[in-house]
Amino acid sequence: CAGSYSVTRTWTAKDGCNNSSTASQTINVQDITAPTITTVASDQTVLCDGAGNSLEFQAWLNTNAGSSATDNCSSLTWSNEILSVIPQCGGTSKTLVRFSATDACNNSKKTTALFTILDLIPPTLITVASDLTVECDGNGNTLDLNSWLSNNGGATATDLCGKVTWSNNFTTLSDDCGKTGSANVIFKATDDCGNFITTTAKFGIKDTIAPIAPTAPSNLTVSCAGDVPVTIALTTTDICSGTISALGKDTIVQGNCPNSFVLTRTWTFADACNNSSTTVQIITVEDKTTPIIAPLPATSTISCPATPVFTIATATDGCGSAFTLTSTDVTTPGVCTGSYSVTRTWTATDGCNNSSTASQTINVQDITAPTITAQASNITVECDGSGNQTAIA
Repeated sequence: CAGSYSVTRTWTAKDGCNNSSTASQTINVQDITAPTITTVASDQTVLCDGAGNSLEFQAWLNTNAGSSATDNCSSLTWSNEILSVIPQCGGTSKTLVRFSATDACNNSKKTTALFTILDLIPPTLITVASDLTVECDGNGNTLDLNSWLSNNGGATATDLCGKVTWSNNFTTLSDDCGKTGSANVIFKATDDCGNFITTTAKFGIKDTIAPIAPTAPSNLTVSCAGDVPVTIALTTTDICSGTISALGKDTIVQGNCPNSFVLTRTWTFADACNNSSTTVQIITVEDKTTPIIAPLPATSTISCPATPVFTIATATDGCGSAFTLTSTDVTTPGVCTGSYSVTRTWTATDGCNNSSTASQTINVQDITAPTITAQASNITVECDGSGNQTAIA
């Protein structure tokens, strides 16, 4: 091999008669000295490119990891040997390589170095998490919430060097009106090497649906205000607020007389989130009840010249309405002077113009004979021969 050779030196002794003899010495020169590493191989660390960083690794190998060597006897040949590949997180690894500098006589010197692939870059967020607001179902909207959480709020991410693992910091929803609530959730995308990126979104439960109002009592028409039934409480159930009770509230539109009006009874059912619905009953009050006049005395007869004395009528109104009592007298002549009949008719009229009448009749009869205030006196006259007619008259 280059740098190895043998030298033989031969001596010849010769006299004057040309007699001679020889003797030899041989010295072998061998290259048994390894090259000298003048620069050891250098470790190299690169960022994971997701494809094994083959180009960078090959370039590192091609430069013998920056190592250099010299040899006194011959040129050098470099080679390398992968001693071990130690996988790390994700697509990263540590590769131990031994580089050998070998001379022409196969003497070699070795140096080792590590080629390290690191992942220091967090995943790339492709789609940010989106807010989601759902209508209250009364059960915490567990399916909606779990679906949103498991879908990472719609967020997506990729990583060059490995898979992405999602997590979030959700604990509980806030306690808002009824069974609504919300939470701001941080979604974390973490690669195999612990690098992460976050995106935040809000999950909310809203209640925009009013309670379903129950059926109100049937509409009524009554005669008097006193016949209006007292208001009652009605109850309904709301998905998001549970049982809701409401007491009817009345509004009145006055009619054309004091005891006639239209009453609107409204029940308002408001849930905890201020959504409301109503149900209505219409009660119409129509005063068609006439005042009742107390019975008057039966027809009576008095003797002339007495003056008829009538009973003052009294009355009541079934609805308690104010009323007026008026009377009119009708006199009917009898069959003779001093005999007649007087009928007094009372009329009771309330504010709604309902009225009734009652009458009392008193007959005046002349059944008393005249009173002789001076008795007739006898008279005696002298006969005049003509029958004394003048004196008799």
